Parts: sequence; C-alpha cells; structure tokens
Amino acid sequence: MTLGSSSVVEGDQRERQVRLTNRSSRRCTVSGYPGVSLVARDGAGWDVVRSPLVRPSRITLAPGAAAHASLHYLPANVGEPGGFDATRIQVTPPDTFTTTTLPWDGGPLLDQSGATHPGTYLTALTAG
Repeated sequence: MTLGSSSVVEGDQRERQVRLTNRSSRRCTVSGYPGVSLVARDGAGWDVVRSPLVRPSRITLAPGAAAHASLHYLPANVGEPGGFDATRIQVTPPDTFTTTTLPWDGGPLLDQSGATHPGTYLTALTAG
C-alpha cells in the first residue's frame, strides 16, 4: 500500500491515489473498493464513503503491477471549525481483514462525515 501525492481536482477539492501493488510472484485478482478510514491523533476515526462514480471491475495484477482507488477530499485550514485533523490513514484491501496504516500528511480535512453528498469519498479500484 502506498499513498500518492495530492493534486487539485476541481476548486478546493483534492485527490490522492491509494495504491495496492502485487508484491507476490504470482498473478492476483482484485475488485471493488478498499476500506479507508482517516484517524485523528486522539484516535477518532472517519470511515470514508464509497462513490459509484467508478464502476467496480475485476482487475488481474501481474507481479509488480498495481491498482488504485482515488480518494477525493476537501482540505480545511488548521484549527478551522468543522475540520478533521487526520494524522493516519488505514487501508484494508477488498475481501481481507488486514489493515495497513500509513501516515497522513495532507493536513486537516473538512469534516463531512455526516453529509448526504460529501466532498470526501473513495472511488472503486482501477488498474494502474
């Protein structure tokens, strides 16, 4: 698991790739969404919602190949009311219970965990 660098998508919205790489010596197949949770210093968690913008499909990964899901999010200013100050991101590949924790260096996010149409969401895995 790796977390790509941040890029601007539209307006204030940012995007980061959550990459899963096949490190085995055999082909593997993956489909769907990874589980993604943002975690604050105090342990508070935020499970990122899954978006239907990308239709899940079966992806076969040769050794060394990767798939990625796109994490779209809205940044917040440090100390801003309604901000979620994430320090870690936890990623669980589809059909597994093994979670990998990575540092979150993207700064605080606008907390929309209760929104009907949040600006922070995750797309299904795609090849590459």
